[in-house]
Amino acid sequence: MAVEPGSAPFGTGDVRFRRHGKRRVLGFAFVIVSLVLAVRRTAREWGEDGFGQEDMTIIVGILLLVVVLALVVTFGMGGVSGARTARLRASAPFAATMAPLGDFWPDLAEAFDRPDEKPHRRRRLRTALTFTLTADPSGLTLWRGFAQEPDRIAWIDWRDVVSVEAAHIADRIYRQRGLVLSVGSPEAPTQLAMTVYRDGAMLRRVRDRAAIASTVRTLEDLRLRALADLRSRR
Repeated sequence: MAVEPGSAPFGTGDVRFRRHGKRRVLGFAFVIVSLVLAVRRTAREWGEDGFGQEDMTIIVGILLLVVVLALVVTFGMGGVSGARTARLRASAPFAATMAPLGDFWPDLAEAFDRPDEKPHRRRRLRTALTFTLTADPSGLTLWRGFAQEPDRIAWIDWRDVVSVEAAHIADRIYRQRGLVLSVGSPEAPTQLAMTVYRDGAMLRRVRDRAAIASTVRTLEDLRLRALADLRSRR
């Protein structure tokens, strides 16, 4: 169901999925926590025999490594994604930074699977923790990489898009607002859930209902105009 201007942008139903889509982020957090615990345990053991200058140097070095890694993830990813989106926005009617949720990438790869196509001939998707979604009269494009040379992950024709909806997306940790792109067959569409991020040095999810609803309306307007234009040419 498309969300029309003035209608309620969020329904009562949730978009649910089997696995949390941020497994890599959770894995990185696990590594950071493990390093901190290792430092704490080592410091306790060394403290029993007294600290030496070399011991303190090792502890400080590990802590600095943890801080640097955290800063790289927090500001590096945000800066790269924001710069890429800004670059693509200059040449596309719509561009926004998105983060995939659930089984986004496997579902996208399988949504356009053809029974007569050999699996090994299909191009494997080069996934990303965040991507830029652009839209123009021809369809939707997903991008990753740096602003200087964005790398196109996938392109989706508007004729293969069933709907764009705002939704509450529930996973094992929390509920969040985002949008769902339904693609493939209208009889059995594949739902691709994603969250919208604000441009800036840090990655910050868009939680505002009005902002998400505006994103949905923009994409739906582009889709409906593109389909109307195709029908007028026949």
